[in-house]
Amino acid sequence: MRRASSATVVTGMFLLLVVSGCGKLTRPEAARIYSGQITEHDQTITVSFEPMSRVDPAWTYANLDKQKQAALVGGGYVREFRGLFGAPCIAPTDKMMPYLTQPARAGQTIHVNLAVFDGVDVTGIAESSKNNCSVEGVVRYKPNELGSLVLDPRDLARHFEVGFKKYDDGWRVD
Repeated sequence: MRRASSATVVTGMFLLLVVSGCGKLTRPEAARIYSGQITEHDQTITVSFEPMSRVDPAWTYANLDKQKQAALVGGGYVREFRGLFGAPCIAPTDKMMPYLTQPARAGQTIHVNLAVFDGVDVTGIAESSKNNCSVEGVVRYKPNELGSLVLDPRDLARHFEVGFKKYDDGWRVD
């Protein structure tokens, strides 16, 4: 009887691994893959303030409730004043400037960063076939100082459900 050389055994093991694929999708692997899909746009949570006019350096609170508006004023992030025709307006203070995604310019919407991407938790994997599965999870965000004032804790977790497909080189978001 002929013995297999170690090179033959190693080659056979390699082929077995390639043919059998990567196995089942694990939660840590799914989290790593999905984290790689988070776009630059989804790296932060922002709030927008709409301009009152094309020329005035004045903005509105947009969709913030009275309590959050008061927190911004009380925290020294915005100042309130009466604009053209007595309309209530706000302007960002120097304290808010580090949180702006771009410099505040009259007539332009300003976007304020409130939280940054903090990871992905996979909460479940449902296998529909050996090469397809559905993954559920949560994208977590960590609030900055300003975000701690205006974000509800529920805003810091965004649920997702996404399909994964197994290819010859491993699992990918489908």
